[in-house]
Amino acid sequence: MRKSSSKTLQDLASRIQTQMQKAFPDIDGTETFMQLYIQHFLNGIPDQDLAYEVMKLSPKTLFEAVDSLTSLESCK
Repeated sequence: MRKSSSKTLQDLASRIQTQMQKAFPDIDGTETFMQLYIQHFLNGIPDQDLAYEVMKLSPKTLFEAVDSLTSLESCK
């Protein structure tokens, strides 16, 4: 799933969360679920160099990932 130019990061995150909850209902709310969620979210970012920089920061929550991504985007 990729972020389109007309969608926000929150839209992407919401779509991924819905799909993840359907695919992995037994692990929803666990640390494993959150790590998969973050990984899929970052895979959906068009600028994979930016996504890689966020991944190197090892965000523990989606909020941290979005916050880091937003900060790095503003520095470009």
